[in-house]
Amino acid sequence: MSIPVAFLNRKKQFMEKLDEAKRKNLVDRDVIPLLDIINSLPFAYTTSSCSGRIMLIDIPPSEKKFESNRIARWHFGVDFDTFWRTILDYKPFGTLWLKVDSFIIAFAVSSLNWAKYLIKLARFLGLKYSGIRSINLRSNHIFMDVASTEHVHLPISDSIEGLLIDERYARFIHKVAMHKLMKTKTKMKKFERAMTLLRDLYFDGKIDPTREDFSAYESIIKNSESSKVFNSK
Repeated sequence: MSIPVAFLNRKKQFMEKLDEAKRKNLVDRDVIPLLDIINSLPFAYTTSSCSGRIMLIDIPPSEKKFESNRIARWHFGVDFDTFWRTILDYKPFGTLWLKVDSFIIAFAVSSLNWAKYLIKLARFLGLKYSGIRSINLRSNHIFMDVASTEHVHLPISDSIEGLLIDERYARFIHKVAMHKLMKTKTKMKKFERAMTLLRDLYFDGKIDPTREDFSAYESIIKNSESSKVFNSK
């Protein structure tokens, strides 16, 4: 099936933006290989991404995003002393929250067949927070997300109540946050290996998105990496 010109033109625009973001070091370095693999497919292009992160964010009573203040973000982990000192040194205007976000890849594909195939593949790989966000058949664009389930949202301190946790509990939630971050990055690498295989099958003419056969990916699930995939230094 040919790729619509409108889709290819839109992809070109997003690739130029991505190249600029790479030059400015605005893209998480460990997600770049996955983005490059997806963008090598003629029928797909990425629109945004995050490889997973631990974040401290001050959210005001209004809960408006533009009024919130990101205190710290760590995409590759953080040692406990830095984590705890950042909390102690900050006096929130609203409520200071600890957030752990999973990896997420937002991208567009040019057909419903590929959208359905990729969503089912993602869920086959255990990436349950994956789905279609919007469909524009007139312009042959289907926008979708692939993400995993690792999330933590926890209030840490408050402008009125003060510090809500002690050091013992802080050590526990730091350990939980680091575990969640490692887990989501491991899942991201698993998806990267699956997309590498998909790319190879596609260019060899050995894949049909209308067939729901994912047996070729079973070895990726069985051999899923259990080693560290990032350096927290």
